[in-house]
Amino acid sequence: MVITISLFNIANAYKIYEFEEELAQKDTLAAQQKLAAFEAYGDVESNYKKVFDIYINNWMKDKYGLSKVDSSSLQEIAFQSPRVAGNAVYMARVMLNIDTIDTETYSAKSMNISTNILYDLLKLYPNPSSKFIHYQLPILENEKGKVRILDVSGKLIKQWKVDSQNTIGSIDISHYSKGIYLFELNLNNGKSFIKKLVVN
Repeated sequence: MVITISLFNIANAYKIYEFEEELAQKDTLAAQQKLAAFEAYGDVESNYKKVFDIYINNWMKDKYGLSKVDSSSLQEIAFQSPRVAGNAVYMARVMLNIDTIDTETYSAKSMNISTNILYDLLKLYPNPSSKFIHYQLPILENEKGKVRILDVSGKLIKQWKVDSQNTIGSIDISHYSKGIYLFELNLNNGKSFIKKLVVN
């Protein structure tokens, strides 16, 4: 029984890889075909399929307004813990423009005013941009971490280490393809901050 589950996971991991390759090539038709053939065996894979189906049929076609049905589906995923429900949670939050912090005991449903204020300390400007992006990171004294920039398929574009001595900086994004990216800050105390980065 365990072997069967493992084979499903390996098979789906390869399908996800193929699907993300089509997304990276901006081949909407091929991506739709691969996603349609993808069988979800658990919550993580089901979330992945739902989010990317909405992404392909909306954002890849430059339609950024979501229907009530799509918005509701994304909200169900966005309010789950990414540690349990997978990376699709982050994508759903980006598409809904939900800003949140995740720690080992934190879930998006428990957001309150104080955490939103803390989150707002993570700044990207100008955003959207086509040349440079400037950032300000909410890192306290003695905190360390890593910044990652990922495209919508989850592919790592750039990463670097940060600490309380280098909380402000700039990135040259002139060579990035137009589209939506995730700007992610992960601190050594378990806090994670994510913001949408738009390259135009």
